[in-house]
Amino acid sequence: MKNLCVVAMLAATLAGGTLESASAQSASKTGIKNVVLVHGAFADGSGWEAVAKILEQDGYTVSVAQPPETSYAEDIKYTKAAVDATDGPVVLVGHSYGGSIITEAGNDPKVSALVYIAATSPPLRSMTVRAVRRSNRPCRKPPRRSRRTATATGG
Repeated sequence: MKNLCVVAMLAATLAGGTLESASAQSASKTGIKNVVLVHGAFADGSGWEAVAKILEQDGYTVSVAQPPETSYAEDIKYTKAAVDATDGPVVLVGHSYGGSIITEAGNDPKVSALVYIAATSPPLRSMTVRAVRRSNRPCRKPPRRSRRTATATGG
């Protein structure tokens, strides 16, 4: 059922906002035949496998970007490379953290639409974007807080 909802949302976007089914006919109507799928954090592109198969059967050329999650900049770079490898206009689809990635990679003139599926689409100067950009730095453990313990001395 989850895959059906994702495909329905993509179909509506690819069909120019109408609720037609995603078929080879609607692909030719909009001229958009390319879709790049971007996974969320702590995942890989295999999660898009069922959606990619459905879209391919309906006449779309589907690429699944594989951002390495080593840094925000690298993730954007890998997604831009997937966009560059397409021939013609493309729809970028991001899930979870992939939404932040497609927000940045979507500035390419080949990108016709951005689709956010349970994804973040943060304003440019938001805390989320700053936190993601800071994620390039090594993680530090937060300082341990001492716990006050109750004493057994009556009172």
